[in-house]
Amino acid sequence: SLGLLATLAGAMALAVILLFSRGTILSFSIVFLLYLFATLVKFPSRPQFIFCGAVFFVVLGFLIWAGNLPAVWKELQTVKKETKYEGSFATNWEGAQRALRIYRDYPIWGVGTDGYALVSEKYASPGTEPLFMAKVRTMCHYLQILAEEGMGAFIYFLFLLAYFFEVVRGLWKTRSRFQFMAGLSLAMAVLMILIHASIHFLMQQFSIAMLVYIYMGASL
Repeated sequence: SLGLLATLAGAMALAVILLFSRGTILSFSIVFLLYLFATLVKFPSRPQFIFCGAVFFVVLGFLIWAGNLPAVWKELQTVKKETKYEGSFATNWEGAQRALRIYRDYPIWGVGTDGYALVSEKYASPGTEPLFMAKVRTMCHYLQILAEEGMGAFIYFLFLLAYFFEVVRGLWKTRSRFQFMAGLSLAMAVLMILIHASIHFLMQQFSIAMLVYIYMGASL
């Protein structure tokens, strides 16, 4: 069980360093802290607290040594510099606006799978023509599904809610430390990608989506 925790933390820390994206950094930070918190709530003891504290500082030290945290912090701060019609923040915002407008016009069936790119320019905000990515993707997995599948998207959302409900219920009921750590490790990897998918189109990639669904089944 200790090896599972170390493996998860190490793999995610390495992903942060290799990808060096704001979304990955923020998703990792949220999930890593949630992982440690859940472990302490389930197994509240002094040795567990010491171990989780040690893991936190080891991962933090690794990131400082290999990830150049000053550069990471500078990367996070660039959000402030992205004006209304520039950068990834503007692209994400414009994609979200177009997706919602499309859904309002096609609330039942949507525009069909991959249909967003075909109609998105009709729903563009004035002055956003240079934002090429907003023409082909919403940059938000959930809004893209909503625009393309209409009411069918809510079946998918219910599927995700049911998954996390079952995970939390299973983690709460189990008395096995190994089952808890294994299930939590896999579920947190899923959660990290799903959080990142709210600002990136990575779940539209088959290779990523299939891994997520495989990890969902394995965690259950």
